[in-house]
Amino acid sequence: MNREFLIYFTTLMLLSGFYLLFKDQPINAQVKFKVKRKLVQRIFPFLLVFIFGYLVIYTIIKSIEISLAIALLFLFIPYLQEKSRARKRSKSIRSAWPEMIDQLVTGIQSGVSLTEALLTMRTRGPNPLKPFIEILSKSLLDGDNFEVAIRKMKTACNLAEADQIAETLILAKTLGSKDIGIVLRTLSQFLREDLAIRIEIEAKHGWIKNSAVLAAVAPWLLLLILSTQPETIAAYSTGIGLTILLAGVLLTVAAFFWMEKVGTLPIRNRVLAVRVLAASPS
Repeated sequence: MNREFLIYFTTLMLLSGFYLLFKDQPINAQVKFKVKRKLVQRIFPFLLVFIFGYLVIYTIIKSIEISLAIALLFLFIPYLQEKSRARKRSKSIRSAWPEMIDQLVTGIQSGVSLTEALLTMRTRGPNPLKPFIEILSKSLLDGDNFEVAIRKMKTACNLAEADQIAETLILAKTLGSKDIGIVLRTLSQFLREDLAIRIEIEAKHGWIKNSAVLAAVAPWLLLLILSTQPETIAAYSTGIGLTILLAGVLLTVAAFFWMEKVGTLPIRNRVLAVRVLAASPS
């Protein structure tokens, strides 16, 4: 009982320390701890999930060794959440480009120039692209030429699709008003077809990722059930038992990342980014 009390008390003190760190600070203190806060914000979800997982499992089975091993696997939760947010962000950005191109075509057909149509995207453009459109608009309003402003936008976006769009917009600007509508409509059609194909392939590969999660979780759920028996706890409290637990954690992590790599579509290389950067003035 004393050991359990010490564990809970230490956890409470640790979480209280993080709360005080994130609590409102004076301006000078915020500047002073800016770097530390970024580091803490990165680590905090993993630490919180680990502590929570350990306490929950230990409350059920009363085994420090098995609880620690299973709690280590809880670290996958914030990792998977972060990966999921990144995928959703990339998907929303890719889905928004055709809509933006269509709006540009509509603006150009109404008689405005390509630059003016891009500036109107600050208020009319798709929400996922607003940060990048803001970078482009600010650059244009600051007096940068069209190509430099486009390059800043695509560098901020950091996607191969953005490189394609940037190069096409530069080409459309060079060709002039006669062919801009045709070029942009062709680009919009290509982006939609490419997005539809990618979504279909991702859906077919989705079972691999689900299998990876199931394969990683299933053995440890079985161990958790078996750990309700005192004989299991005693077996894993020995040196051999600890070695098996450690090997199990390492193999689970390795197998999960391998399955995830197999089930993830390769990211396109930013070939056009290299070409444009090489052509940029020094």
